[in-house]
Amino acid sequence: MNATPAQDFSRLLTAQRAGFDDFLLRPHEVRAILGVSKSTLYRMIERGELPPPQTISLRCVGWRRSVIEKKLGAAYENARD
Repeated sequence: MNATPAQDFSRLLTAQRAGFDDFLLRPHEVRAILGVSKSTLYRMIERGELPPPQTISLRCVGWRRSVIEKKLGAAYENARD
């Protein structure tokens, strides 16, 4: 079951307050941050625009927050040029 945006935001705030700066973001969170669909997210991985997610458990994957922030920073810099 997917979390609501309010639950996602609450999770992010809780992690930041606890001092976890580089926690794992689940696919639905990464899609929301990047503003892409599930298909586009996995196409980005296939094209090498985004690294593959880390396996957390058998049915659970995620990306480090720092990786997504680097992706957003690079996209911002390319847009400015």
